[in-house]
Amino acid sequence: MDEGVIRASLAAGTRVVNWDPDRKGVDLEEADGIQDMDSRQAELAFGFGHEDDVYRGEEAAFGPATRPSSSTNSGADTRIFIDGFNDVVDGITGGKVDYVDEMTFTVRRLSSVAGPSLSTERELPPDTDLRGSHVLLVDLDPIPDGAAEIVLAGHAGEVFVLDGDLGDYLDQEPGRDSFAVGTWEDDPVAWNLPPAAGDLDGDGDPEIILTGPRGLYAFRHDGTPLRDVLPDAHGLYAELADCAVPPVLVPLDPLADPTPRVPARAAVLVREGASTWLRLFDGAEADISLEIDLGDVVVRSAPVLAFGRLWIAAADTLAGNHRLLACALESTPTERILTFALDQEPGSLVSSWGYEAETNSDRGRWITVISVDGRGETVRLNTDLERTGSNNPWPASVRARSALAASSMVGDGWFGNFGPYGDWEDGWPQRPRPGFAVADTMVAAGPLSASLAGNVLSRPQIIFTAPDGRIFAYGPRGEPEAGWPLAGPGASAGTPALGQLAGDLHHDLVAIGTFARIGAMDADTGEPQTTLRSVVALWHDVAVPAGSWRMWGGSPLRNGFWDAEEGAPPAAGAAGTGIISGSHICYPSPLTGNILYVRARLRGSGRVRAHIYNLEGERVMSTDWRDVPGQSAFDLPVNLQNAVSGMYLCRLEAVADGGAGETSVVPFAISR
Repeated sequence: MDEGVIRASLAAGTRVVNWDPDRKGVDLEEADGIQDMDSRQAELAFGFGHEDDVYRGEEAAFGPATRPSSSTNSGADTRIFIDGFNDVVDGITGGKVDYVDEMTFTVRRLSSVAGPSLSTERELPPDTDLRGSHVLLVDLDPIPDGAAEIVLAGHAGEVFVLDGDLGDYLDQEPGRDSFAVGTWEDDPVAWNLPPAAGDLDGDGDPEIILTGPRGLYAFRHDGTPLRDVLPDAHGLYAELADCAVPPVLVPLDPLADPTPRVPARAAVLVREGASTWLRLFDGAEADISLEIDLGDVVVRSAPVLAFGRLWIAAADTLAGNHRLLACALESTPTERILTFALDQEPGSLVSSWGYEAETNSDRGRWITVISVDGRGETVRLNTDLERTGSNNPWPASVRARSALAASSMVGDGWFGNFGPYGDWEDGWPQRPRPGFAVADTMVAAGPLSASLAGNVLSRPQIIFTAPDGRIFAYGPRGEPEAGWPLAGPGASAGTPALGQLAGDLHHDLVAIGTFARIGAMDADTGEPQTTLRSVVALWHDVAVPAGSWRMWGGSPLRNGFWDAEEGAPPAAGAAGTGIISGSHICYPSPLTGNILYVRARLRGSGRVRAHIYNLEGERVMSTDWRDVPGQSAFDLPVNLQNAVSGMYLCRLEAVADGGAGETSVVPFAISR
């Protein structure tokens, strides 16, 4: 508000307070920082989802979790919520829009929301070690009742199955503490965790599936083995020569809805001699329906089912010819294996995949492989699963330390949500306080994605678990949810899970923790003795059933399949080519360190590079070309360690896949 302009206008009798666009009496400052309403372009399509739309949120509401939100300028949560807007268009007469006389809406203050309350906890038998047993929720009942059971596995062959009240699913025999114990040569199996569940024998009931170093194991809903292969190997379904990766289940029809009651095959990776084999088992007699020789490679992570194929990240530790293999599952494919070279050695974290924002009929697809040091590398594909452009390495600062859930992960003291090529989405990363240390990648809990109970947004929230057990919830743009974090059951032992445990409308949250408890003093050494304590915790009515990622691996089949089309990023602007208006920024400005980030969005996929100039027009430096997806934000790092203090111009050059080019220029400052 410029009261001087207003007073001058009233004194002159003009009542025109906004005639000068550079000095208005009443100015509207938009929350996204882009002057859409004051744009001097002839185009006036400032509504209906256009990139210059004044309000580009997904909901006809303003509140703590919308964009723009109802928080104060300093970020304080006012809890104010505005919705219930009436339709302001009364009709159209002779091509002219008639508006109603009044706009009505509802303004209220939301009550402070407490987080979910802990419903119950249960401690498992002493010295049970659940680390790496990411929680599995599956309805095991022969007649499904809509309530899932909780499946866990220990490091000494144990399989635990609990009901929705954390009681034993089966009445245990005297002296028996677990649902089942897998053995090899009468010794407990050291499982390749976590377990999976699916219908191997085609009877409509899911089995609990695990692998050990020498075998594939399967247990029915009553705890009995699916097969009796060897007398000293309880639960053994099929012998394996050497296996170090957990199983995943693949529906007989790889494009079918991946529910645990759909007939499926167990996909396992086996090392035999100088080769690694992919074998698919199914049926009451463990028939091998498909086997593929992958060559002399090392596979450290479970396969992923995407685009109708099983994707395997293979490391060539001798020659360094690392590759991503896309294996066809049908009996007579046109091409059994599609091979894509990788620049980095794949690690033990499972690959992620998805779709780019829909900008044209040829929708882009991507697969991200995580290296041994946690750095991502994205392979970009077209609808025919052909590589488009070169691989995109993630920024060196973005390193995954947990399993990925669609586009989210846990890193070195932070939680993150990112685009297909490792660029942070708006509002990320989030660094909770107090911080946390990095956990072992096989134990570290991956994120979950779901719409929390009471959520008013169309996009789901993301649930993260810190290694110390705290459970956090954030909105899609990193806004912390009220009432979180929750206090977990001790140091996290793996990824929690969301599911219907009581058969009601909402999903419950199950988390696990394993930590050492100090006991009596050792009589000989005088040192305190410790025993492992494993605890299961349950919170009721945490989320609504809708959600794209509810447990490790996405589902009981554990194969990484999810509704990727539903989870693709929403369009940030109109379709077409070029740079989305107002999206080009440089940060931090002023730059006090060495690395400047050039951030923007393109309407459609293409290539970009940045040029830096001083005010005399001299070019300071330029980046290399980089392939970027359409609609998703990207960051170009620019090393300016040799640049002196002053004002500079950043010229962003973009070339669409179709060949059209566009540039954008913004200023920034350096202060040494």
